[in-house]
Amino acid sequence: ADPGVEGTYVPAGSPGGPVSAVPDGPHGAEGTLVTGERSFQLNPVTWEQLRTTAVTLRGDRPAPVVTRAEVAAFCRANLDDYWWPEFDRVRRRIADRADDEPVPSPVVEWLMLGPARLWHTVRTGEIVSKSRAGALMTDRWPDLAEAVRDTLAFRNGQDLPLFTRHVRTAMTFGERISADL
Repeated sequence: ADPGVEGTYVPAGSPGGPVSAVPDGPHGAEGTLVTGERSFQLNPVTWEQLRTTAVTLRGDRPAPVVTRAEVAAFCRANLDDYWWPEFDRVRRRIADRADDEPVPSPVVEWLMLGPARLWHTVRTGEIVSKSRAGALMTDRWPDLAEAVRDTLAFRNGQDLPLFTRHVRTAMTFGERISADL
């Protein structure tokens, strides 16, 4: 099983229509579905997953309304508003660090594979797991594949230390993703 598989509980009768039509939950902001004590962001990517790949366990299959253009625009905005400023912050943090200095492996996984999923979705419309996105990055940029393989090995449960050099490779991937889009 792919460790990137995600699950979401959606109450019967929702969603339908565009993501903007979801009312606020009792403790949620616009675009947030609150189910008990749990909440998750509703956005065009969630809508597309529900529309295309969701498995309905009970009740009617959700019928959300979303376009590929809305999904791509959401992903681009996430890269522009969140990831690129975050990469700038990380670059400043690691500027003086040695390549062989250990870094928490989950941080590398997050930096390496999060933007990769968005990149693939913008280019193809397909929403993939982080593991699949990493494999696609190595196909596109094989010169950087070693760091991705290490990151995927960690993601798949290997107790593998990751280092500043892996973070620098993630930053390089970010630059290439930005140029590619």
